[in-house]
Amino acid sequence: MYAGTVVENGRVADVLHHPKHPYTRALLNCEIDPYAAFDRLQDLATIPGTVPDPARRPHGCIFAQRCPSRHDRCVEKPPRRLAKTGQSFSCWLEAAA
Repeated sequence: MYAGTVVENGRVADVLHHPKHPYTRALLNCEIDPYAAFDRLQDLATIPGTVPDPARRPHGCIFAQRCPSRHDRCVEKPPRRLAKTGQSFSCWLEAAA
């Protein structure tokens, strides 16, 4: 869920191991490896930008302003799509399927 909108759902293992939405992938990239040696000086990964104001939600894809893969079509609301793995997601990227 991003900014109050479900962007991807499915079985936990599918979403965690085969994420389809760019937000899910970006969020998982922020994960800390619990088995890695702790390094205080290491920067944590973040998702650039800010969550949209709930009073001024974008008309198109809710994640478009922060998405590293955004393109012209993202000004339109993406449809729900079903991946081969079973999870559903909302994204225009063909590569996401």
